[in-house]
Formats: sequence, C-alpha cells, structure tokens
Amino acid sequence: MPTLARQSSRSSDTTLPVTTPTWSLATRVSMLVCSIFLFLLFLIAAIAQENGFHEFSSPAIAQENGFQNAQLNFNVTACNFNRNIGNFYNAMHITISYDDQSVGATSLLFPFYQGPQNTTILASCLSGVTLTVNNQRWQEFLADRSQGRVIFMLDVTSRIRFKISW
Repeated sequence: MPTLARQSSRSSDTTLPVTTPTWSLATRVSMLVCSIFLFLLFLIAAIAQENGFHEFSSPAIAQENGFQNAQLNFNVTACNFNRNIGNFYNAMHITISYDDQSVGATSLLFPFYQGPQNTTILASCLSGVTLTVNNQRWQEFLADRSQGRVIFMLDVTSRIRFKISW
C-alpha cells in the first residue's frame, strides 16, 4: 500500500539566489577618493596644534590721559604636544581688533622651527606707529574699562609646515 506524504507549504530545499554587488569603475574611484580624504582629515586632526593665549595687558589704559603713550602688550603661547612632529612657522602677522575694527598690527618674529613636545612663548608690544588708536577710540576703551572689561580680539596668521620624524 502506498504511503501518502504530507506536503508542506514551505519547502526546506528552497534557496535564495546569491548576488554579489558589482560596482562600476566610477563608484570604485569615488570610494577610493573619499577614503583618502577621510584618512587625510584624520591625519590633520591627529596633528592639530593647540595654541593658547597667555597674557594680554595695556598699562596705559589704567590712566585717563594714557592716549599719548598707549601700548598693548601680549604673549601668545604656541604648544606642540606631538612626539614625532615638528613645526616650521613662517613669519607671523598679529592683528589686534576692538569692536571688529583693527587697532594695530605687527609682524612677530622671523621664521622659526619648533621641535616636538615643545612650548614657545611669543611676546610683543604694539605702540606708536603699529598702534592705530585715535582719541575717540581711546575714549571707548575707557568707557568699557569703567564697566569692568575691555574685549580685544587677537588674530595670529602664519603658514605652518610639519616635519614628521619617526
């Protein structure tokens, strides 16, 4: 007597077709370019500089008639915490602004090399010809000083090259 096998709605021997992705040459090239870009972005972030503002003073601002002998003193700290990377700084250009208007500019130092794990303090003073402050601007400084603080913006511009040594 023949046995009847029960048929199920699901077959265990059914397999799904396996497809492999095929990327065009343009897609492969764009993925390579993106990978290189991300690697360079990571590398730049890894060697990023941590430069700090150390000290800023204006002794003449404490005097009501300090306009004639006005000067702005500042120290900028350039820190290199990297173990294997040195920095070549070209000549730096310093601009000091007050209320988004420049009040003075100067060049700071000649080009110099900063070795790995090194801190360099750059000091300078703006006075005389390099400080472009008129009597009206000086009165604005004094008005802000009477309120408790005078806010200056210090911009440092320089081209920095890196030297990687293993």
